Amino acid sequence: MNSLIRDIRLAFRVMRRSPGFTIVAILTLALGIGANSALFSVVNAVFLRPLAYPDPERLVLLWGTTPNIPKEEASLPDYTDWKAQSRSFDGMAAARFINANVTGDGEPERVVGARVTHDFLSVLRVPPALGRGFQAEEDRPGAAKVVILSHGLWQRRFAGDAAIIGKSVGVNDEPHTIVGVMPESFRLPLGDAAVYVPIATDPATTGRRNDAYVVVGRLARGVSTEAAQAEMKGIASRLEQQYPNSNATWTVRVVPMLEDVVGEYRLALGLLFAAVGCVLLIACANVANLLLARATARQRDLAIRAALGAGRAGLVRQMLVESTVLALLGGAAGLLIAIWGKEALLRLSPVAIPRLDEAALDVRVLAFTLGVAILTGILFGLAPALQAVRAAPQSALQEGGRGIAGDLRGRMRGLLVVAQLGLALVLLVGTGLSVRSFAHASRVAPGFEAGHALTARISLPAARYAEDPQILEFFTRLEERLRGLPGVTGVSFANVLPIAGGGPFWALSIDGVPAPAPGDAPDANFRIVSTEHFALLRIPLRAGRLPDARDGLQSPQVAVVNETFVREVLHGEDAPGKRIAFANDDQGKPLWIEIVGVVGDVKHQGLDRSEVRAVYLPMAQAATRSVAIVLRGGESPERLTSALSSAVRAVDPGLPLYSVRTYEEIVRSSLQARRFAMVLLGFFGVVGLALAAVGIYGVLSYAVSQRRQEIGVRMALGAERRDVIRMVVRQGMTLVGIGLALGTAASLVLLSLTSSLLFEISPFDPIALGSAVLLLGAISLSACLIPAARAAGVDPMVALRHE
Repeated sequence: MNSLIRDIRLAFRVMRRSPGFTIVAILTLALGIGANSALFSVVNAVFLRPLAYPDPERLVLLWGTTPNIPKEEASLPDYTDWKAQSRSFDGMAAARFINANVTGDGEPERVVGARVTHDFLSVLRVPPALGRGFQAEEDRPGAAKVVILSHGLWQRRFAGDAAIIGKSVGVNDEPHTIVGVMPESFRLPLGDAAVYVPIATDPATTGRRNDAYVVVGRLARGVSTEAAQAEMKGIASRLEQQYPNSNATWTVRVVPMLEDVVGEYRLALGLLFAAVGCVLLIACANVANLLLARATARQRDLAIRAALGAGRAGLVRQMLVESTVLALLGGAAGLLIAIWGKEALLRLSPVAIPRLDEAALDVRVLAFTLGVAILTGILFGLAPALQAVRAAPQSALQEGGRGIAGDLRGRMRGLLVVAQLGLALVLLVGTGLSVRSFAHASRVAPGFEAGHALTARISLPAARYAEDPQILEFFTRLEERLRGLPGVTGVSFANVLPIAGGGPFWALSIDGVPAPAPGDAPDANFRIVSTEHFALLRIPLRAGRLPDARDGLQSPQVAVVNETFVREVLHGEDAPGKRIAFANDDQGKPLWIEIVGVVGDVKHQGLDRSEVRAVYLPMAQAATRSVAIVLRGGESPERLTSALSSAVRAVDPGLPLYSVRTYEEIVRSSLQARRFAMVLLGFFGVVGLALAAVGIYGVLSYAVSQRRQEIGVRMALGAERRDVIRMVVRQGMTLVGIGLALGTAASLVLLSLTSSLLFEISPFDPIALGSAVLLLGAISLSACLIPAARAAGVDPMVALRHE
């Protein structure tokens, strides 16, 4: 222990003697360690930290699945059968997200709510912080209306009133008695909710393909996920035989809850973590080169200590202590960068990444930073330490650090530069692929015109808008008011909007075509739109006609389909005049709809997603309570926000607007995840490029200083300046060529894993690879020319006299 303390004190004295070296090394390491700590805080929050429930490893989610649908919510009848027939679970519960208008004290407020089974909270093992949970009798049709509030809504709307239990609040225009308030830390597995109400629905009254419920199961002790999966597969097989019209080809997939919640982000965050790992390795190589250079200056000092009896092991330990202390200081500075970097990640990141808001510099992140600092200290300090003590003391004292040891250090510095360049090239190629992928996605035509349009959503409560005529009357009155607003040139309504995605998928049959086997029927995305929807968004009509005033509640049902539907379902045949039917109950009763027109494809799920088969139903024949409003008008459509809100209040003062955005914002947000990855990879690529350029510049500058006498002799014997420049540049570009070759090979191997994250380009894209090679080569050449010019300016007489 005494020797360790002595080594630490000596390390600080050595650093004080070289403040410039110390500052550069600490800042270089701080950048690499800080970036790793910041991203690790995200990885820790999203993947490593257990879910905030008791025994979270026993929680699973159960999804319906078919050969064509990998993941689908469950219907209430299916959930009821799963729960009744399974034995692998201590409990099973269901939840469904809903739009909820909260009324009572203050202005109406739209929130996300959840309808849950009465035992939902007990399956999660999380009781309310105030009051109680739901009781079984409250989860039946006709039961008294009760509600549990989230902690946030309780604080925001009710000022944290401790006497809130037993009071009433309006949820979708129905009075509900407040029976509980959830803890502040409580989160649902797949999103937050502000109010929780019982499902209170008879499963016998809903169809088996009315898939809307997320099913949560808690495994019984000693039961594995695989065993539960096998049991649920058997249950699904029995239900398929019992209900062939609705359950054919449907089975159940049991997934650990944490894996289900965050699994799709594992590859993207893993690649970003690998990128910051490359930055750290490049930083380590740079500091190792600095230590190798400093080892030359300290060679005589180390040789004297060795001659006086200091063992090589002691000298190596001393230099490793110095590098570790340096790394720990870099780690401490890196924590400051990590704090800033974490906040930047939270601001830039797509809001869709679950649990991202939980990222924090907790004990695990601090332990990670400490471990990385110690590991990097050993990593970049070991090679210089071994090289520094390799030469015999007599040789070092006689040659001043040149000769064999100098040659070994030169080769080691060259290898480190090659590694830096290879890693930097991998980062640059990844950045290039991300930029080109984003550019391709940005240039995709959405199939509609989003400019100068404002969007908002509104949900009508079923308590006051129970019948279709009531719903249609409301939207007719609202449309009249909106059309009278100054500057408004168009108004439309739709249950879901292009780019924003959503809408149900229903199985179809075609009139005159033999009925397919159960489970083999094609499906389509059903969208409900007003008659002005296509004209307002400039969605082109390809054939037939669009729905108009003749298509009302009492008229034969009509629909418009998109080109993908014609191509994939009708196999290119003329669509107008054909009839389609969809079934949404166990008997498969047909609801015949005549196709009257074909419209162009639009990007529905996002600019970087393929269009799906779509069927558009006129709103006048398929009234819906949850609607997106689109207003077109003026250069600044956001100025219509207050007028839109006033118009809604004039028709119904109890209805809040929500999700008010310009349509261009919606389009931009569809590429938010790609923009996030591009910005981060671009930052890491620039940092890696800069560190690699500094590395090769440092190596050549050191080489020039070591060969000063040789260069002086060459010039005294008649060598031209261009010969000296050519010699130094050739030495540097040889290292660059090797680094680029190895980096190209590594890029082709490693980046092949990114194909699923790219859009319309290959991971072997020659433009991305070629641009990265040219950029890194050009920057490296510039870094070589500076020491080469310095070498060419050596005065032969001064160099020889100095030696």
